[in-house]
Amino acid sequence: MSSRGDLRFAGCLLAALLLAVGCGGSPSSPALVPRHLPSGAVATIGASPVTVAALTHWLPIVDVGQNPRHGSGAGHRRAVSDTVAFLIRAQWLLQESRSEGINESVLNGLVSERAAHLQPQGGMTRADASFQARLDLIAEALQHRNSGAAPVTQAQVAAHYARHREQFAVPAVLKTLMVLTHSRSAALAARAELLRRSTWAAVAERWSDDSSKLAGGAYNIAEGVQPSALVHAGFAARRGRILGPIEVPSGTGHPVPTYYVFTVVGLQRGFQRPLFDVAAEIRETLTEQERARSLARFTSAYERRWRRHTLCAPGYIVAQCGNSAVPVGRTAPN
Repeated sequence: MSSRGDLRFAGCLLAALLLAVGCGGSPSSPALVPRHLPSGAVATIGASPVTVAALTHWLPIVDVGQNPRHGSGAGHRRAVSDTVAFLIRAQWLLQESRSEGINESVLNGLVSERAAHLQPQGGMTRADASFQARLDLIAEALQHRNSGAAPVTQAQVAAHYARHREQFAVPAVLKTLMVLTHSRSAALAARAELLRRSTWAAVAERWSDDSSKLAGGAYNIAEGVQPSALVHAGFAARRGRILGPIEVPSGTGHPVPTYYVFTVVGLQRGFQRPLFDVAAEIRETLTEQERARSLARFTSAYERRWRRHTLCAPGYIVAQCGNSAVPVGRTAPN
């Protein structure tokens, strides 16, 4: 279950929790792999059961806003499965927090601050809101701690630039005055008025279907942005000559053909952005990519590890259960 609040605490608060990781004493021993279910449990994670009472309490909270049909049928079964999955993931987070040695006193302080700003919803009690805040904070701390990236070297930056030079090329831009319409007759009428020396601004305002008519018909043509037929005609044109109508067939998002009547008035030449100009941008991209890979590796290992420690009762088996044949999805802890 995701966070219900829009509140985002300052980074220093989360940093305090992250700095406290490993400072709360010796990490606890790993959870046991369960061999049987305690009485009254629908699942157990190590020695910590998910009880029928907990399922009953959280069922309407997890299912809120989903048009619950608790009487019978697929709607009820889905709500039960979602609630069991939530309670299992909650135990994973709580036990991971203990095994990583997250400082409980710091965590408790942050939970109190966050919960004070939360408005319990969907049948939640104040204690439920605090519990959700605790889970959210643990998940955030684990995600931040396990999404680190080694410093990106200049050689890596240069290699990325060499492999993706086309991404840093700025295309040439043709400056034109344009009438763009979805009617061939309108395009021909616009061309006729232009040949009679009417102004582009007046003709574009009358006939164009494009917002460029608000700027006197000013329209830029760039390769990869406009249709190739228009780009080819535009860059082959002589400056000042009235061209068109150029017809571009209908396509995705355009149920009818488009007709262009235009004249070229200028050219902004394309160029290659140099490495020194884009190095910071590349460094940031590579850093984010490595952080995403680090988090994905942690998440995959986290889910495999805790699934081994999870046993579910028949009728309550979800993807998070070690005795489920369905693999758990590769998503960040939540």
